[in-house]
Amino acid sequence: MKKDEIIRSLTPEQREEFENDIQNLYAECHKALNGKMEKLKDVVVNLNLNNEVYLRVVCAYDATNSSKVKGKITELHKYKNEQEYKQALAIERASLN
Repeated sequence: MKKDEIIRSLTPEQREEFENDIQNLYAECHKALNGKMEKLKDVVVNLNLNNEVYLRVVCAYDATNSSKVKGKITELHKYKNEQEYKQALAIERASLN
């Protein structure tokens, strides 16, 4: 499934949660980097939208050309179910240790 198809398939409630989560991700990155986000690539986040849809999102942010930061979703994967989502989380957490 393509990125735009995944996003279009979200219910209004899921879409709102998705957009809020992406905005919160940006805010957390901005805070962690003290606002120095000239180019930030490959920010990976796994999202659980209303315990109904499970996504892996890879984002990039670019603030080099203007005072406005441009965000882009570079990858978007929809997990088949909660079990696949939890397995992916476990693998990613294990790889961080």
